Amino acid sequence: MALGLVVALLAGAIAVWVIPSFTSSSPGTTMSPGQWSSRTVVGPGDVVDAHRQRWKSATGFTGGDVIRLPQQVKGTSSPALYRDVRLGVQRWSESVPSAGTYAVDLFIVEPTEQKSGRRVFSVKANGRAIASRVDPYGQAGLQQAMHVIALVPVSGSKLTLDFAAEQGEPVISAIQVEYQRAALTDKLAWSDDFNGAVGSAVNDKKWTHETGGGGWGNQEAQSYTADTKNSYLDGQGHLVIAAVRGHYTGSDGNTEDWTSARISTQGRFQFRYGTVTARIRVPTGTGLWPAFWAIGADEPSVGWPASGELDVMESYGDPALAVGTVHSPDSATKQAQFQCKTSVKTSSGGYADYSALWTPIGIQISVNGDPYCWAVPADYPATTTWVMNKPFYLLLNLAVRGAGNDRADDTTPSPAMMLVDRVRVFQ
Repeated sequence: MALGLVVALLAGAIAVWVIPSFTSSSPGTTMSPGQWSSRTVVGPGDVVDAHRQRWKSATGFTGGDVIRLPQQVKGTSSPALYRDVRLGVQRWSESVPSAGTYAVDLFIVEPTEQKSGRRVFSVKANGRAIASRVDPYGQAGLQQAMHVIALVPVSGSKLTLDFAAEQGEPVISAIQVEYQRAALTDKLAWSDDFNGAVGSAVNDKKWTHETGGGGWGNQEAQSYTADTKNSYLDGQGHLVIAAVRGHYTGSDGNTEDWTSARISTQGRFQFRYGTVTARIRVPTGTGLWPAFWAIGADEPSVGWPASGELDVMESYGDPALAVGTVHSPDSATKQAQFQCKTSVKTSSGGYADYSALWTPIGIQISVNGDPYCWAVPADYPATTTWVMNKPFYLLLNLAVRGAGNDRADDTTPSPAMMLVDRVRVFQ
């Protein structure tokens, strides 16, 4: 929900992200998350990224030829990771120390094509589809850094990636793999389907209300309340967060022109890594700012942006727009962010599915299964600290106005309603 330095802006999601349904389990292991990792570039020499991490020269690749890009790649602070491209890659394989689930990040850049649809390919990991219709130009643009991030179950001792062309030739610049956990299952860790009587309050065993006004650091115009006029169940399996016009003075002494609701799982549920998803109907109206996001659980003690922040969905009074952002602290600019936007096609009921895959080595944000935004440590400036490696909690809110947002006017509906069908976390 905060604004700041935009490090990368990517738009136009085309690829389809496939989340495998993991059904088996691995033998026990004493390995810890992050204990084993592999970083490989396709070029002939080792490379050091912006954070002084060493990437080994090409091993394990078959198919294609390596070409060097004529100019520096955009959207990254580690352009050396992308300077060489294996054009026509077919396979990459590497031994892993144990069965388990591994986080995989493919570093991709479009070297030559300048039209969407001319280079499209799919990727399988140990025979399971992890991405299809990957279109580097359509998703990122010419010589612009992009990623495919996945959680891959490995039941044996080898991880193999297969690249298949749909149009043109597949490309790859670098691959990062890191051990995440022993289990191969991806289980539902937490959820809320918002079932309850019409007009009833949200489940207080899962959510708490954050209340008050004063702008919330963003020049927002509302006071958040715990009143059921601002947040309630509709009796049909939906949470309604309603922004209502009218002067209101909260217990904090601030008088605002609107009331709304902001609920969080702080003190109820927090998590580290996994897939978080919500089905939401975004309201239309000038000045409205709905969001589904997560913030570091240590924010009360360390403050923002040291806490980190993951915005799975923000919109600005337009259901056809989705904005995803990852905020990190930066010693040079206070905070750095990877922020991306894309168009949204809603269902006949006006809903869309917003999700984020959060791994130790990177984050991928999607809408309706289409990934459009990536944030990985290697792409951040050397002055930026990656803090997306600790527990976070979830938030849902509907703000009015705010920094960078149009001012609410007479056309802004009251009540303006954000409907949430479900929220789920898989780990």
